[in-house]
Amino acid sequence: MKAVAVLAVCVAAVWSAPSPQQQQQQQFNQAAVQPEQQWPIIPYEFAYEVADPETNNYHNRVEIKLPNGDVMGSWSYLRPDNMIQTIVYNVTGNEGFRYTISLVPYQPDPQQQQGQVNQAQQSTGNVV
Repeated sequence: MKAVAVLAVCVAAVWSAPSPQQQQQQQFNQAAVQPEQQWPIIPYEFAYEVADPETNNYHNRVEIKLPNGDVMGSWSYLRPDNMIQTIVYNVTGNEGFRYTISLVPYQPDPQQQQGQVNQAQQSTGNVV
């Protein structure tokens, strides 16, 4: 008789316990009720430029984030076919990521090239 009572209590306890799926659903529902945390917008800006005439490596980038969360920026680089590719982008409001790409032929400044030639001649002239 005692065994039947103990068995009945065990069956009742198992039967009334929530199943694992119910526990997960309850946790999910509780998480959904809690308000989503809002992170503050932290404005920033950065820029860099690389200009290495020996390796013909030229590229740059600039980006800024405004206090309202809008992001704007661009990057450019000199392609192997002597075209400068520039990508200008922005993320404003709910419009998502928008960009434009432009290609322009690279035309080195003749005065700058002459200055580089003069420097090269000077440095080779000083070699002993």
